[in-house]
Amino acid sequence: MTAIYGLTHWSDRDVDADADRMGTVLARYGRDAHEIWRGGTIALGARHAFLLDEDRFVAPIHARDRRYAVVADVHLTERADLERELGHSGGSAAALSDAMLVADAIEHWGEGAFDRLYGWFAIAAWDTQDQRLLLARDFIGKRPLYYLRAEDGTLAFASMPDALHALGIVPRAADEDQYLRLFRRAPLSPGRTPMAGISRIMPGYYGVFTAQGATTHAYWKPDLTPLRRQTQRDYETQMLTRLDAAVTATLRGAGDEIAAHLSGGFDSTTVVVTAARLLADTPKRIVAYTAAPHHTPQTYQTHHFSDESALAAETAAMYPNVEHVVIRSDAPTLAALDRTVDLYPEPIPNLCNMVWVDAINTAVQRRGIRVLLEGTMGNLSISASGVAALPSLVRRGRLLAWARLGRGLVRSGWMRWPGVGWNTIGPLLPVSLWKRVMRARGIVMPSVATAIPLLPETLARVEARIAAENPTIDPAHAADLSDAMRYGTDPVGANLRMVAGNEDGSFFKAMLAEFRIDVRDPLADRRLVEWALRVPVERWAWGGEPRAILREAMRGKAPPSVLDTRLRGYQGADWPVALVASRDRLRDEIDRIKMFEQTAGTMDVDRLQKLVDDMPPADSPLWTDIAYEIAYRENLLHAVALASHMRRTAGSNY
Repeated sequence: MTAIYGLTHWSDRDVDADADRMGTVLARYGRDAHEIWRGGTIALGARHAFLLDEDRFVAPIHARDRRYAVVADVHLTERADLERELGHSGGSAAALSDAMLVADAIEHWGEGAFDRLYGWFAIAAWDTQDQRLLLARDFIGKRPLYYLRAEDGTLAFASMPDALHALGIVPRAADEDQYLRLFRRAPLSPGRTPMAGISRIMPGYYGVFTAQGATTHAYWKPDLTPLRRQTQRDYETQMLTRLDAAVTATLRGAGDEIAAHLSGGFDSTTVVVTAARLLADTPKRIVAYTAAPHHTPQTYQTHHFSDESALAAETAAMYPNVEHVVIRSDAPTLAALDRTVDLYPEPIPNLCNMVWVDAINTAVQRRGIRVLLEGTMGNLSISASGVAALPSLVRRGRLLAWARLGRGLVRSGWMRWPGVGWNTIGPLLPVSLWKRVMRARGIVMPSVATAIPLLPETLARVEARIAAENPTIDPAHAADLSDAMRYGTDPVGANLRMVAGNEDGSFFKAMLAEFRIDVRDPLADRRLVEWALRVPVERWAWGGEPRAILREAMRGKAPPSVLDTRLRGYQGADWPVALVASRDRLRDEIDRIKMFEQTAGTMDVDRLQKLVDDMPPADSPLWTDIAYEIAYRENLLHAVALASHMRRTAGSNY
């Protein structure tokens, strides 16, 4: 993994000192090698962390006979195919890093290379002929890339925004509009960040920058033609083939021990058992980490199981090359807040989960393991439930297919006919009518007004901005979170929005700096995701069995107790204990919210203070009430995380 950076002033102004400052700031992201190239008014640099065998082959950023100077933070998942396309044969490619292959591709195809690259990447290429800079990211945003353009014409880019702030061109300031979007759990505006004056290249896009201006272009345009006229067995075979290829790609250069997250759910189980199968005839081992409650949970989640360690142990026991480690952390919820605020460029969405994420990362680091596998993008690539097919089929007029799916769900016991009807009609209703029906059923979904403690005037601004973004939205429900909680009528469109909104690359880059761990997600493989987007939505619940393709593909490879469970794991289920242990720290955070102008003028501090003052003891039965889950885990902690990050972004001492 590499941290890249560079800048041009489009003038005679010296770039050396600025480039040196940027390289110094990024040193913690790449400790193994540092290279820098200066070409008149531009400088490009790269800080390398050697994680792949080929990474040690560091070539010059620019050769005299080449048009492009290139720096790249890249992990190719289909390296052999690219080698063949570029004409590298036999051992000639063995001494080429992934970044060198990318440079060859850009020299050969120019910006047309980006769509030919399969893997995770952030790339900067300076066109010495036309004096333009190309910046590009992979389709799903697994490598971050930030940039700024100043009024004096300076253009600078970097893997992490701290290097841009080091230039002193833009002040440290929070972009309040973007934080308001995060308050209501909406994605950032396209190309924007929480940091005022700093932009980002969107996943699946590249930018072309010249002295005259800039343009952005989407290169990732997946084929969405449905894969029809195939049997269910065909889909299962295709999934297995693509899973094996995806996991194989993430195992490249991983060392003799590979860490992996392992819960009781489908996605992490699939990653671990696939890796175990692929490594069965090698001396390599997988160390699978499961987070489990340290205390007896007091939560309302009746359709979930709180301790996933028993199911995870069954999975690990199926493979002799898997070692199972259970992590039970008793750290307070806010114990890692300062570190996460300083480390991550974007707010932590779930502080409760960061307790066990940090505990596992620390355990992996102490063991000296460099690669950690996860499966967070499974909903996008392998484990869609298929229930969203119900409204989708009706919307497209495929009523017979809808009837077959509904009958299957009822016969298999997953639903009753009223549930089939509601899951069909609900997503088709206007938000206001849907809310009334939900209330009649005794279910009240939170709006922004109740989900985040915002002042009324702030909420009014949120509503106005959402309505302005989409004139078809009813302003009375513009800031309502309810619509996001419904199954959509366009599952493929929802998945494409999930890809566009994914921004976890900066988290992984930060984890590399802090824990020296390369986090890899095979379920974010481009080939696998593109295949999943083409699977007819009803096939995911074929025969009335949600996740039907994955369940059958994993049959015999994962325990029946995992594949056949109808419960879901509930991560961090003992969060009330950890939260109560952070009560004093919460009071301190609320005092800071009061003192910092932007948060004091945005948030309903009195509501936050009351939540802390009225917090029940850790063993109270009140924690089994969903209202307390929403008030504390979803509202209070989310507000504290955002406020703390907002202060850090602004460079405040509070």
